[in-house]
Amino acid sequence: MPELTRLVTDEIGAKARGGRGRVGAIIGLVVLALYVGMRADLHSNAIATLQSRSYDTGAPHRVAAYADAGSPFIWHGIVETERALHEPDVSIFTSSQFDTDNGSTLFKPEPSPMLEQAQRTEAAKKFIGAAQFPKADIEKTTDGYEVELRDLRYAGIGETQREILARIELDANGKVLNDELVWARNAKRH
Repeated sequence: MPELTRLVTDEIGAKARGGRGRVGAIIGLVVLALYVGMRADLHSNAIATLQSRSYDTGAPHRVAAYADAGSPFIWHGIVETERALHEPDVSIFTSSQFDTDNGSTLFKPEPSPMLEQAQRTEAAKKFIGAAQFPKADIEKTTDGYEVELRDLRYAGIGETQREILARIELDANGKVLNDELVWARNAKRH
């Protein structure tokens, strides 16, 4: 429609008053600014909701909220407490009725020599240096132990295809056999 109006104006010989597309650009910038401002406000409301609650595993130490891809009013939270990581969903419309038990709870593993040894490896150091919410899983295998470190942020933002994990294999005595960073989508437990 704007091009048709410009074409008619040019044909009748009227002089253009301003630059072409100026009004459209201004409207676009205003809409973008309103959208970014709304998202920032909704994010801060989701963070405040997550921080203001008490969880069955303790008070929150760190929290994060990631927007749902389908709705700017639903946020996927990650709450770290002393003993666990919680993954609740927060709806901005019902934040006053927020239930801390509405998501999954992932308990942190107990301190152990196997976990400490795994955390000393080069792969684990690189992973922990980049991870926002690392979660360790220890599994006993026939030959020893396998420790996997995952970053829960990827599940929160729905990007599990890009998730990297650290895998450390230990023998029964805790000696490191293998440590590597792998794509989670290709990772198969041994």
